[in-house]
Amino acid sequence: IPRKLLFNYKTNLLKAKRKSLSDSEKILLRNVKRTVKVFKNMTGGAPEVEMWDNEDCFTAINELQMTEGHDLALDFRREDQGIIKGDICRLVQLYNTGGF
Repeated sequence: IPRKLLFNYKTNLLKAKRKSLSDSEKILLRNVKRTVKVFKNMTGGAPEVEMWDNEDCFTAINELQMTEGHDLALDFRREDQGIIKGDICRLVQLYNTGGF
């Protein structure tokens, strides 16, 4: 299993300007950073970290080498429930890159 941590959210919290984040997104960002630190302390080394936003997820789904990839990407874009989008994105992240 690769030493890689995978995160996804509607925006890339790791690249966003802190001023543009809501209070709840700032809490999420702190949690992401804490998770990376805990993982590093547990394993003795810095993990590779990826955070995908909705566009990263859409692109990856659309590029899946399967007949349904494009239709699934369109369904992903139309989905309004973030929890469902997150689950779909996480599956594609694991499929494409492996990791936790």
